[in-house]
Amino acid sequence: MISRFGIVLLVVVAMAIGSIPTAEALTLSGPNLDVYAAGVNVHGTLTADLMVDDDPGTFCLIQPAIPAQDFIILDVGITYPVDAIHSLTIDNRNNVTPSMGQPKDLRIYYFDDDDPSNNANPWDIDGDADIILAQAYTGIPDVDIVTHQLTNPILGKRYLGVKLDATNEATAGDSYQIAELSVEAEVDVEMDWINPEMLTANASSWGHDGRVPELAINGSGLIPVSETGTWVHSTSATSQWLSRIGPTGSHPAIEGQWFEIKLGEATALGEMKIWNNNEAKEGYDYTGRQVNDFKVWVANDPTLEPALNDTSETFLPFDFEAAGWTQIGGVHSMDSHVASNDYTGETPINLGGVTATNVAIEILSNHGDANWLGLAEIQLTAVPEPSTIVFMVAGLFGLLVFRHRI
Repeated sequence: MISRFGIVLLVVVAMAIGSIPTAEALTLSGPNLDVYAAGVNVHGTLTADLMVDDDPGTFCLIQPAIPAQDFIILDVGITYPVDAIHSLTIDNRNNVTPSMGQPKDLRIYYFDDDDPSNNANPWDIDGDADIILAQAYTGIPDVDIVTHQLTNPILGKRYLGVKLDATNEATAGDSYQIAELSVEAEVDVEMDWINPEMLTANASSWGHDGRVPELAINGSGLIPVSETGTWVHSTSATSQWLSRIGPTGSHPAIEGQWFEIKLGEATALGEMKIWNNNEAKEGYDYTGRQVNDFKVWVANDPTLEPALNDTSETFLPFDFEAAGWTQIGGVHSMDSHVASNDYTGETPINLGGVTATNVAIEILSNHGDANWLGLAEIQLTAVPEPSTIVFMVAGLFGLLVFRHRI
């Protein structure tokens, strides 16, 4: 017979299994990275932490008087447990000194003992057995942004070492300017849907009969399917956003249409899940209203953002690129589908853990309707800190064993 302590243990273990994080490929930058150490000879206030401040408008200037100290150490695991590191990106868009471009030659290392503090500074990278060379790069082009892809991913290590060997600088001194560093890695995370009550919606236009933007973020048409663990969207028109496009009034043909979600606070975003327009009515074909090509934009407390559009069929233009928003990926596309109450939506778009307060879709085309386009639902996931429940299980297990022996 199972004791009451055994029952409690089984319940806790079941809870833990249900909340084990899954591996996700994310681009880690800013608050998800930390500079553990760098070349000591930085220029004044242009310090190492500016390489991970999520602001390409600031930069660190390294003036390596002692070449052995041109060694940057990144802690990739401050937010999530790291499964694998795939690449390092150096962003030098803020190249205020044209002669200081990308590093010309560099090497990427990792620490086998997972604790750089055990090593001496300056770092003996060629003599310390715990510092392992992952890959060397030479002849790096002097462009704004360069991604250094690892032929063999670094598995299970959180500390990344970057040795700067040579620069593209034309003058003597070999100074380095680095604006931002980011790392592509597979990490253990948990994805949680953001509560729709925390979101507000805005759009370039909205149609008659109250087809307001909020209908596409409040979950009004979503239906859970317990057998598959998925959500389908109904064909009800009154639970979907609809926007007027040409040829009437001042509405553009399609270009210039957008849909914005405001999160209320800065949030690390995991994925965007879209259910395209899913209207159905006997005798009508609304397939052409479904969005085809679009771009995804994000911003964190943007200086410029769309004005609130609270008037039916009034078009408000907005240029996300000119406003300095960040585009996620290239041009995304959604195939047309036959509207039904079994519509499971589109493949989620990976937002890479980017921190944002605003998310927007810029619509480039629909599937052929000359007057309308729309979306049924958009849901976002947040990327919280890794769960600690597994550690709770270990503690409870020890306690239960102790109690049982007593």
